[in-house]
Order: sequence, then structure tokens, then C-alpha cells
Amino acid sequence: MTHRQTELISSTESSSADGNMLPLLDVAREMTALLNLETLLESLDSHLRQLFPICGWQLFEVDDVSLQLVKESWGDGQEKLSEACHLLTETAVKLQQPELQLPGKGKSDVPGDGSMFAVPFTDSRDQAWVIGLVSDQDTPPLDQGDVAKCVEFCRFLGVALGNARFVATIQRQNITDDLTGLYNARHFGELLDYEMERARRYGNDLSVVFLDLDYFKQVNDQHGHLVGSRLLHEIGLFLKNHMRRVNLAARYGGDEFVILLPSTPKSGATIMAEHLRSALGEALFSAGADLSLKVTASFGIAAFPTDARSKEDLLRKADSAMYHVKANGRDGVHSA
Repeated sequence: MTHRQTELISSTESSSADGNMLPLLDVAREMTALLNLETLLESLDSHLRQLFPICGWQLFEVDDVSLQLVKESWGDGQEKLSEACHLLTETAVKLQQPELQLPGKGKSDVPGDGSMFAVPFTDSRDQAWVIGLVSDQDTPPLDQGDVAKCVEFCRFLGVALGNARFVATIQRQNITDDLTGLYNARHFGELLDYEMERARRYGNDLSVVFLDLDYFKQVNDQHGHLVGSRLLHEIGLFLKNHMRRVNLAARYGGDEFVILLPSTPKSGATIMAEHLRSALGEALFSAGADLSLKVTASFGIAAFPTDARSKEDLLRKADSAMYHVKANGRDGVHSA
């Protein structure tokens, strides 16, 4: 437990002599111990329903212009309440204070005899959030005491969210290339190990495609390395937007990229590479400098188990196939 977490729990303990806050303390200890963001968000529903008489809730991340829904949960048939809850969270963010709405009060009335409130808060990394809780005719009405308890709850939730998001950022940085946002070569190797083992177990094909940008050095020489770096970033976005979700792309080094195609034979990889080569040749890249750069690439393909049965041989053969294209005019596709 961090020093900040210890301080929060100690301050809450000192203000809860009547025992009303003890369930909150138990939830706080559980919640702030979770460092996986997905697990933390999944745990919210049970924690909120343990502490408050609600039929549903919403959690939004707040950016400069809008609220981004992160998580919500509603009982059967209660989804219609989400719009009313959303309106109240927007009001709370605008006023920067908790907002309680009782039945028949305000423009975003809860249908029936329900009530709701919204609490804006910030996490330990200074990201703004807002949470909205709703009761209906089948649950006791929410009141100012619930609002006060939720404000306290959000202090702990803010610590937990900040910590979990920080861990997620570190984990993401460990597996991604900073410049392109694609996987880095080390993590790609781990993914390839995993997918090859799956392919062996289930008797599936697997293909790897290497691609190297043609004449990339000329971009650096003519426009400078900053433009070259921005171009690589845009190439990363291009690859993400032109691949199936199941395919995995990485920056292998310099201006060389590699794509892993699980459950794909060499014929399928060739079709994909030809499509990618054609789309790349038709695209224009600004490189963040109002330019209109045309880019081509040389593609090499190798497949497991047709061409190689080990990771090292598979990568070497795909790389060699790519250099065959380089030696024969560039802007093409060649298979091992």
C-alpha cells in the first residue's frame, strides 16, 4: 500500500467512529490493492452496489470537450436511465461540484420515483472523472448522506484509477515502439513464440511478412530526420488502419516492419501483402509538415511450417525474401 493510500484510509478511519464508514474502508482496501485497470473497473459494480442503494451507474473520463464513457452497469430494463444520468454528470462537471437530483426536480428527471447524483473527481495522476449513481422506485432514494459517502469513495477510487492507469502505461511502454505505436521487436518475438506454439498444437499455418520502406534515407537527407521520424509514425498508423485486428505489426528496427498473421497460409499472406503494397503506394503522407510524400515498400513473406519450423529460420527467410525485392527493383512482394 502506498503512503497516499495509507493516509486516505487513516483519515477515513478517524472520521468513522460511528461505524457508518466501515464498509467503505473495507471496499477502499480491496479497491486500492488492484493494479490492473480492467480488474478494477470490473470490481466497481459490486463495490458500488454494496455501498449504495442503486439500480445503475456510469463512470466517465473527462477530457477538454466531452465525457468519454468508461464503464456502466444497469439492472434489467434500466438502460433507459442512462441518458438522464449522463445529463446530470455533465452538469456536475460543468459546476465542478456534486449534484443530487430528487424525484420531479430538474430537467433530467429520473423516470418513476427514483433519484440520482453525480460526483466529479480527479485521480492521483490529475485525470478528471465523474461518476453518476441512480436509484429507482424499487430502491431507497439517494440522499445527501449518500453523496457525502460517494465523495469519500471517489477519493479512494481516484487513487486506484491513477495507480492502475500508471501501471498500464508502463506495461504498454514496455511492449510498444515509442515512435510508431506498434509493438517493439522484443515483444513481437514473444508473440511469435506464442503463436508458433499454438500453430504446432492445432496444426495451423502461420505467416510472417517483412516490409522495408524504399529510399527512406532520401527522405531523411532531403527533409531532415524530424520529418523522417514523423513519417515513420504515420506509417505505423497506416499499418494499424489497413490490417485485420488479429494481425500483429511491429517496428523491427529503423524503417523495417514485420507483420504476424496467425492461422494464415502463404497464399493468404501474399494477398494481404499485395493489398498493403498497393494501398501504401497510393497514399500520401504529410509527415507533420504539410508535405505530400509518396512511399513504397519491399515485402518479403515466409510461412510456418512450409518454409521454416523455428522462429529464427522463419524470420530469416522472410527477411531474405524482402531483400530479394530490394535487389530487383523494390516496390514488390516476394515469398521464400
